[in-house]
Amino acid sequence: MENNRGTRPGAAAKVKAKIPRIQVKLADSFHSDNPDGKRKLLRLWKSVTQAPLFNYQLLWFLIIALSVIGLLMQFSASVILELSAGTTPYWGIARPLLIVAMGFAFMVAVSRMPAHYLQFLSPFILFLAVVGQLAVFTSLGRAQGGNRNWVYVPGINQVFQPSEFLKVAFILLLVTVFASGKCKIESLSSLFIWVGLPFVMIAALVMAGHDMGTLLIFVSILLCVLMVVGISMRYLTAGIALLGIAALAAVLVSPSRRRRVLSFLSSEHADPMGSGLKQLRDKWGLGTGGLT
Repeated sequence: MENNRGTRPGAAAKVKAKIPRIQVKLADSFHSDNPDGKRKLLRLWKSVTQAPLFNYQLLWFLIIALSVIGLLMQFSASVILELSAGTTPYWGIARPLLIVAMGFAFMVAVSRMPAHYLQFLSPFILFLAVVGQLAVFTSLGRAQGGNRNWVYVPGINQVFQPSEFLKVAFILLLVTVFASGKCKIESLSSLFIWVGLPFVMIAALVMAGHDMGTLLIFVSILLCVLMVVGISMRYLTAGIALLGIAALAAVLVSPSRRRRVLSFLSSEHADPMGSGLKQLRDKWGLGTGGLT
């Protein structure tokens, strides 16, 4: 530090100092412009999940896991009834097990079909599924819990839900129109013709049977497929808003749906023998039996 000439005695000398710039070079894994992943674990996860074999095996795992859980729940629900009737407790699981085995055989057979066969057959499959859904309004239709969504099959004393086949047909239709390029994801008119009109038809058929729970599953299918194909977030947000308004209106116009929603939100509105049966029995079961 030097004293400048001409300064007053005792005056503090001005000090000029430059602070050196410190440049910190981050590692490559922290750079925001690195598109291949920022962590080794993330890169490893991507390399595993992007393999076609992983998706194939994961699909098998989910199907087997859901089937086993469903069979266990069926056995748990039927064993008391079978014992009360004086029959073997395993009889209640025999028919569901046979249905699962037939389903697995059919699934393997369909998975061996070329993809263009499924695309060609998707309109016919949708037509047959719609005819099956219309059957619920005939003399073969059965109502349960306020919903008319079951069809009785004479001869085998069995009922089934046609809407389950309609779900598969709807998925095949969506995949076909997007994979073939018939439906343009950036065109609102194309989306309305190829996706909107079939969905409105299916929604009308399902809601004619007062089955709002099944309709919500169709809504979930539609939203998932649209997200996968890369629909504009503007269209997706507008669609979700419209569907939310429609769902709210469907709840408000139905006394039974209002009771179920209120009983779910507050136990004060729950009827132990009616709208709140499931929620309250679940709590009682946990209270008496514990988590295990």
